[in-house]
Amino acid sequence: MSEVTFSSWIDRYPSLPANQRDLNDDFDKDGHTNLFEYAFEMNPTVADQAPSLESQMENDRLYLTYYRVRSDVVYTAKTSTNLSNWSTTGVDQGGAGLGEITASVAKGEDDKRFLHIHVELP
Repeated sequence: MSEVTFSSWIDRYPSLPANQRDLNDDFDKDGHTNLFEYAFEMNPTVADQAPSLESQMENDRLYLTYYRVRSDVVYTAKTSTNLSNWSTTGVDQGGAGLGEITASVAKGEDDKRFLHIHVELP
C-alpha cells in the first residue's frame, strides 16, 4: 500500500474544479482549507464535517485532544489569549507520531486561553 500524499488525496475528489485544488483553497466554504481537510481526513466537498477535537480545563491547564492522521503534515498546537495573536510559547505539544495527541497549556492569568491546531506541509 502506497503512502497517501496531498496530490493523491485531492485526486479522490474529481468533482473539485481545477482552480479549487490548491492547499489554501476552500471549495465547500466550511472555513477549512484543503490542507486542513487533508490533515484530518475530511472531505473537501462537504461543508458539514469537522475534525474530532476535544477540549477540557483541568488543574489550571487547557487540554486539546486531536488525531494526527498524516505523517507528511506538521501539526502544531498554538495558544492565544485574544484569538488574533497565536504562539507556541508554553504549549506542551503532547508528543510525536500519529494517533491521538493531547496538547496543553497553562490557564491564562485572566482565564482567557485558547488552543488550536495549525497544520502545514514541510
